[in-house]
Amino acid sequence: MDEITYSKILKLLKTRDRSEKEILEFLEKSGVSKTDSAFAIDRLRSTKLISDSRFAENKIRSRIYNQHWGKEKIKFELIEFGISQEIISEELSKIEDSVWIEQCERLITRNSFNKKNQMEIFKLKKKLFQMGYPQGIIKKAFNNQNISEEIEIDLE
Repeated sequence: MDEITYSKILKLLKTRDRSEKEILEFLEKSGVSKTDSAFAIDRLRSTKLISDSRFAENKIRSRIYNQHWGKEKIKFELIEFGISQEIISEELSKIEDSVWIEQCERLITRNSFNKKNQMEIFKLKKKLFQMGYPQGIIKKAFNNQNISEEIEIDLE
């Protein structure tokens, strides 16, 4: 791998953290051989310029606090970035359930809805589920907000 390609990679890394898969795709598009790509990845790993664990940790934090995504949606995005199931599980396990519940509660309070209208409650629960919050977290968040429903609704 030549220094020009390496400097392009460094420029790419200046904007944000990247996964190994992203770097490999960049190198492939740039016409770099598989041998040189493997060498580049090893060099970036050894200098700690790329780390899928660090990437996952930062992406999780960003998605929780900026986009208010739930665990499942974040997990699927990390898979798309080529992060291993092992790293995903490890990094997601560092987040306490209380964080997920708190974020879910914030989304509940931001949405205006009639707390006695079962259809509105269902729609909000469905929205939270689509945002990646597990049903158990949604239920706890609603209970914490003193919003109960006459009929239990299974979202899964």
